[in-house]
Amino acid sequence: MTMTVALASSSGGKAGSEDLYTDARMEWTETIRREKAAFEAQLPQLLPAHADEFVVFSGGEPQGFYNSHVEAHRSAVMSLGTEQAFFIGRVAPVTPRLVRGIPSPRRPIG
Repeated sequence: MTMTVALASSSGGKAGSEDLYTDARMEWTETIRREKAAFEAQLPQLLPAHADEFVVFSGGEPQGFYNSHVEAHRSAVMSLGTEQAFFIGRVAPVTPRLVRGIPSPRRPIG
């Protein structure tokens, strides 16, 4: 899964700007979490028609489907601008990854 965000601009180092910047980053982070959650919730419905495409999510809805990440990003910046957060995800089945090398708590090490 790929995630892309348009970065918030800093306020130029003015007094108190660090707090504003931190607040903006927190707001953007929450927005991206919501967009990702919307993407994941809608993924099963998107798969049949848009497998292996990239989708731009903004406002909890797909904004467009593209053949490459670069194309999706370019279109998102052109249509949404750089001051609005968005999420780009690849429409593909999620496959669980097997993690090896973690010792079992049931067996003593050594």
